[in-house]
Amino acid sequence: WVHAPRSYSAVLLGSEAMVNGHGEALLTILHPGTYPEKLWVKPMDLLDIDSRMIAVHAHRWRAGIGVMIPPATIAVQPIRLLSVGGGKGYAGHHIVVFMGRGSKARVEIHDAAPPDAEGLKTIVVEALLEQSSHLELITMSKAAANSLTYHRKTLKLGAGSRVEARSIVVGGDFTHYREDYMLDGVKSSLKAEYRLASSGKCRLDTISNAVHRGAATKSLVMAKGAVMDRGYLVHRGLVRVLKEAEDANTDINSLVLLLSRKARAVAVPMLEIESSKVSSARHAASVASLEEDQLFYLTSRGLSREEAMTLLLKDLLETEEEGPSIPWTCG
Repeated sequence: WVHAPRSYSAVLLGSEAMVNGHGEALLTILHPGTYPEKLWVKPMDLLDIDSRMIAVHAHRWRAGIGVMIPPATIAVQPIRLLSVGGGKGYAGHHIVVFMGRGSKARVEIHDAAPPDAEGLKTIVVEALLEQSSHLELITMSKAAANSLTYHRKTLKLGAGSRVEARSIVVGGDFTHYREDYMLDGVKSSLKAEYRLASSGKCRLDTISNAVHRGAATKSLVMAKGAVMDRGYLVHRGLVRVLKEAEDANTDINSLVLLLSRKARAVAVPMLEIESSKVSSARHAASVASLEEDQLFYLTSRGLSREEAMTLLLKDLLETEEEGPSIPWTCG
């Protein structure tokens, strides 16, 4: 599902970055400590150093890309970014996105690694949305079976801005995937969907946080996952509605299927409501096995048990997103 490098607007490979260009967007290669004057969002502007891994990334990342969408600009073609880390060493990549007032764009991040990669990779994404902008953010991440991956996103939404985020994550030896959304502006909105898979010895830890600060803000977080073999999957979702976020509307849901007796999963959606005036706040979680009656129905119509499980798994995990399919296994 990784295209040829030339099909990407920009490529991050190890400690190197390459920009192929994109018509409406301003793409810039970033190096630690040296940023162009017109870079409206600089690395670590929106992100606090709140963990050891972020400290490692802030100190050691070497290749970065800045994506600047000028005000009132509609990017017709998707902006595709490829991040590849491999070998046995460390690779650190940083991406910043700025959406000018009234702009609209689709940004795709393909986070990949060669099958034999055994090192540590950190990839951090920061995005700032000005008033009435719209960002469609697509992330496809597949780690190598023996690799360690730390993936972190922080997005800040201005008044009337909108984010539609879809993430497909297949874990490696250990993958930590976290997204933080700050709905600061009045009537800003978020829709975040996750498709998660863990198999073999994969351990996948995912976190999705949303903080409502602006009035009449909306968030919808939906996570679906599957665990196979000896895999382990965790999805933790936290939505905070602050006192000033009157008439906020939020909904967070997690559904994880266990496809073997040795598979393990945890789904923990949480709400913290500080405002006394909330339009709606709901959460739900489920960890279950595939229902035997579904398997029986499909196998009685000529499918093998493996084919039936694959079909049900695709129905759970596949999105409406057009594009290449994802192999739902590690390695």
